[in-house]
Amino acid sequence: MLGSLRALLGVIVDIILLRRGPEHVPASPALLAVVIAVYAAGAAITASLFGPPEQRWAIELAVAITATLVFYQLALNIAKKRERFTQTVTAMFAVRAIFTPLLIPLMGALVAAMKGGQAAPSMLALLVLAGMIWIFVVDVRIVRAAFEWPTPGAVVLVIAQQLVMLTVFILLVGPPQPPPA
Repeated sequence: MLGSLRALLGVIVDIILLRRGPEHVPASPALLAVVIAVYAAGAAITASLFGPPEQRWAIELAVAITATLVFYQLALNIAKKRERFTQTVTAMFAVRAIFTPLLIPLMGALVAAMKGGQAAPSMLALLVLAGMIWIFVVDVRIVRAAFEWPTPGAVVLVIAQQLVMLTVFILLVGPPQPPPA
């Protein structure tokens, strides 16, 4: 079992480093459920500890998981590649399970610095930006491999998924409130 876990972690690291694609992840609904649970637990713990107190992280997390699952289920069904769903979203959530606990504290510190009226440290802003860009690049690579599309098509699909997720969140909780003057 430990060997299987180590092999899976090696595949996820290779996906993050753009050496492998989602087709190397086992197609197991049980593994998908475990990966989503690990992602949700990591995001919930780090958001509750390091996120801004007014952030609705539980709703954001539920919307992110649900919107991602539904969006890619529909997209893969439309593309007639529904058999790739489990591997594709398992790879996506596994990558997020690794990146999210690293990015949430950085983003919380960045928001706290900006709310405090001081200039955000440029290194912190660059780390957050680099992390977000890398997750985007990895998602595009996963989508490109799963759909067998060229990169521009994968970029459009990943952006569309993010926009759907944002739209659902805004519809559920309303637009962000401007800070009090």
